[in-house]
Amino acid sequence: MSDYPDEGSESSSVDEYAESTHALSRTLDSIRSTGDI
Repeated sequence: MSDYPDEGSESSSVDEYAESTHALSRTLDSIRSTGDI
């Protein structure tokens, strides 16, 4: 990762991480509400 320039690459990866984290939290919320676990 250090081979790439910092400009742009970090922000895009952060956006992807935020999106996946948000989707994961929503999935966990729905699982909790249904009580499957």
